[in-house]
Amino acid sequence: MKYFFVPLVSISLLAMACTNNKSGNSAARTDSVATLVPATEKLCFLGTADRDSVRLELKRTGSDFNGFLFYDRYESDSSIGEYNGKVSGDTLKGVFNFMSEGMISNVDKYFLMKDGNLLEGIGPLTEKDSISLVFTDTARVKFGESYILQPATCADEFISRQNREFYYKLKTNK
Repeated sequence: MKYFFVPLVSISLLAMACTNNKSGNSAARTDSVATLVPATEKLCFLGTADRDSVRLELKRTGSDFNGFLFYDRYESDSSIGEYNGKVSGDTLKGVFNFMSEGMISNVDKYFLMKDGNLLEGIGPLTEKDSISLVFTDTARVKFGESYILQPATCADEFISRQNREFYYKLKTNK
């Protein structure tokens, strides 16, 4: 009986150590997400490519977030609007409800949190209805091939009041 007890205790301790290690990794991952996007604090991110830029203001409450997103394109139509969704692991998964070319539209928009930055996700989209596009296969969303948004200072006019008011005016008239 004594010979069975020692291996049994050893296996039990090893199993508990492995279980504790897994939960420790999960907690560390959650903490890194909370550090990047802390609850109830407004954060701003900026990404640029040539003369184009993307600005994101974000506020997280628990696993939910809401914010405002502005794609300022140099020689193309810009888009501005609300960005709302959930934090899922290390990814912001939301819907961008935006105005472009005088119309309100919706599109799935994901950002991966990596090394303190947000990497925009791109992938195949399909038309859900006349104003909405959704990812056809979320497993095929790729990150790091488009905009990379870095933390920025949230100034008063990080996204201008004039642009926001124009978006809200168009949204309420529809």
